[in-house]
Amino acid sequence: GSWTHIAKNIEDAGADALELNVAIFPATPSMTSLEIENEYIHIVHKVASDVNIPVSVKIGFYFTNLPAMVSHLSEAGAKGIVLFNRFYRPDIDIDKIELTTPNVFSASEESAITLRWIGLLTEKFASDIVASTGIYRYDHAVKQILAGAKAIQICSVLYKYGSKAISQITDGIEIWMKDKGFK
Repeated sequence: GSWTHIAKNIEDAGADALELNVAIFPATPSMTSLEIENEYIHIVHKVASDVNIPVSVKIGFYFTNLPAMVSHLSEAGAKGIVLFNRFYRPDIDIDKIELTTPNVFSASEESAITLRWIGLLTEKFASDIVASTGIYRYDHAVKQILAGAKAIQICSVLYKYGSKAISQITDGIEIWMKDKGFK
């Protein structure tokens, strides 16, 4: 209920854009997939209608028809769709008999799922498609860009290797671009 109020406050504080990180967990059998999807669409539409800055939305890949969902989010006002949100992945330590969270970072292998969907979705919608999840090296970023990503997000690599990962990725991209004759 307070999304739009918070979004407006963030805009008033000087933000140039907003990213909504939406994760609606289907915890009850009575909630249909259509209801979940409509909630995403409603949130994006409401926030995008109440602010004057671009709004993007980061989503997971657990939709029955991902292209349709991206289309609806784009129509609702999302200027960018970020693929993909990485949801909490609990585990159980069977020796201590307790819940654990060992898998909090993405792995480079996960970038393949994003790459597939970037390639399938890019240029089909008004919204920019942005790559996220599993991007650890320059070649991961280059592949996403070649598939059509308008931007790349990195996070886990920064937690694991620090801010030096940024220059390693950007330097690698620049060397690759120069080798291939790109400006």
